[in-house]
Amino acid sequence: MKKIILGLLILTLFLSGCIFNKEELKSNTKEVATTLAPLREYLSTTETIMGLARGKKIDKIPQNKTVNTENIPDLDGKTPDEVYKEYGGDGKNEIRVPNSGYIDNFYGEGSNIRAAFYMTPTTLTDDSTGYIIDLYMEPYLDLSVDYDYEKYKITHDSWEFKLENLLDYKTYLSDGSIANREIIEQKDDWNSDVGYAMFDVPEVLNNLDLYLYPDTIPQPATTTGIGWYSHTKSEIQNFFRDIVAEEFYTESSTDMYINSGVTYIKTKSDMLWDTKTKTVVRFERNGHFQSTKAFTTTGNIGSTWYSALDDVTIDSTGSNNDLTHYKKTFMEWWKDPENIRSDNFSYKEIIEMDEKGKDTAEYEGTIKEFWNGRTTGNGYHVSLVKDNNDNYIFTIDWQWFEATDKAFNKSIIKSENSNPIKSFKIVDNNLVIELNGGIFRGHFCNGVFTGEFEFKDKIYKDVVIDTFGIKIGKDKFRFDKNGNIIE
Repeated sequence: MKKIILGLLILTLFLSGCIFNKEELKSNTKEVATTLAPLREYLSTTETIMGLARGKKIDKIPQNKTVNTENIPDLDGKTPDEVYKEYGGDGKNEIRVPNSGYIDNFYGEGSNIRAAFYMTPTTLTDDSTGYIIDLYMEPYLDLSVDYDYEKYKITHDSWEFKLENLLDYKTYLSDGSIANREIIEQKDDWNSDVGYAMFDVPEVLNNLDLYLYPDTIPQPATTTGIGWYSHTKSEIQNFFRDIVAEEFYTESSTDMYINSGVTYIKTKSDMLWDTKTKTVVRFERNGHFQSTKAFTTTGNIGSTWYSALDDVTIDSTGSNNDLTHYKKTFMEWWKDPENIRSDNFSYKEIIEMDEKGKDTAEYEGTIKEFWNGRTTGNGYHVSLVKDNNDNYIFTIDWQWFEATDKAFNKSIIKSENSNPIKSFKIVDNNLVIELNGGIFRGHFCNGVFTGEFEFKDKIYKDVVIDTFGIKIGKDKFRFDKNGNIIE
């Protein structure tokens, strides 16, 4: 340990230097924030991109459990004892299933989750032999998640586990934060088909009572014909925000691809902007059709000063080749966020993307933008395709057309020669975005860009970009409704 006197002297000199140069440093980061500002306009678009892009199958399981990416045979019909012995168990050692590689589509065809798990013999409370399962699941259609981790006990002859035997449950996110998860209730009686009834997912504005965060979260109704249900609480903590989410989920006893749920999300604490945000998300899936609708309010004590709506459908049922059609409507209300209607929005964005070929996970489509309740706005063409290295490139055609909700006017109304985004890529599942003046590298998670920015031969760390402003290191910049920094 260094001497305290020397440490204090260095600290004093350092602080003196900071005070002397404070305005200069703030000025530098203000220029950086102004350069980064265009990314705030692409929060909703980036959410779409990260949802459609199929991530590379990169090992994200902890280093001491890293493996390659082979597929293995189906394990259906085998008991835990049989699997343990088949994969090298001697009654004492930990084994991995599979020995190398992953189980692809772990929850069935099209689930897009690959997994591996570890089995360790243990003695259960009734002195019988069982196993501790360490399960790692990587969803490669959700680039905001690195992997999910579950740890629980099972008996030697059944894969079913009771809630009381759950030991740990976490989700590791791409921005480095961790969601600590707790299962409040789930299906424990595997012979029963009773569970939460399917949740309605109606249009938001005409059913706003279903999308407003309640004073008391209601317990769902129950019914028969349910194969699985769960009630989960999660808390996500990072260096700038603490989020709490409570989710109810249910699925059919005859088809796991018929399911629905509702999630209640609120900000427990916001160290950036001191805001309180509440969101209700309702979702449903029926085979190839998926719908997610959400409503968000933000404010502080006694007032709401921002509201937003998300309405997403993903559907391949109407295509001859099972090609995916994606549509998202995003609306914001700034001027009167507590009295919202379909004709008084501050901003509306409609994104529509069509898959280019069967199972290619490449898309092309359009983005339309509308302001201040108007029915006519601007639109432009976009695409999301892979390069030769299997990385994604998102391309914006900066020729703008007049647009309505359902159509484009063929005449060009504006051609942007100096667009703010020069290139937008997903390289090895990470964002690399070149702006006019610098390069952002990082992640998009929970509606926020996080990462670093290379600007004028300097790397600025701890960059956070969200709806309300930009943080660069310790400096924070809020923006007004016109996108200008509030001095």
